[in-house]
Amino acid sequence: MYPAHADESSDETKQRGLLVAAIFGSEGDWDAFELKWKERIGGKIFRASDCDTDQGDFSPSENNENKKLHADLSHFIADSGMIGHGVALNIRDFNEILAGKVDENPYYLCFNLVIVFLARRAGVCIPRGLVKFIFDRNNEIEYNAGQLYGGMMTNFLVPDYR
Repeated sequence: MYPAHADESSDETKQRGLLVAAIFGSEGDWDAFELKWKERIGGKIFRASDCDTDQGDFSPSENNENKKLHADLSHFIADSGMIGHGVALNIRDFNEILAGKVDENPYYLCFNLVIVFLARRAGVCIPRGLVKFIFDRNNEIEYNAGQLYGGMMTNFLVPDYR
């Protein structure tokens, strides 16, 4: 089993851009990574936007300290040996080009592409395994994303999932 942690991000108005991304690796990769990560953030909950703008848990820290923290955490990810994949789109372009042609919210399109990409990568890893996706909670899309994910698992990616 390969745990994969996923999250989404968009601009504050949710009108310009959208990103869904995930990182996956073996449980050993995650254990080593999480140990370094937790030690470096010191009990804070990391939100890149808060860290970059000195908000939330990062408001007591100086901006240069927060920038250094963000850079360090980025290096931890890059040096982890795990695989990441993200899909970003310009929402205005999506609406102009695809909105009338696909019956899909842009978030679910990105979500679908990330899941399929990482599931295929897990199928060629040694040892071969399945991906266990862990998504950050988002009440706006939680139900539909759960239904889409369940449908993908039962119909396309893992026929014996049931």
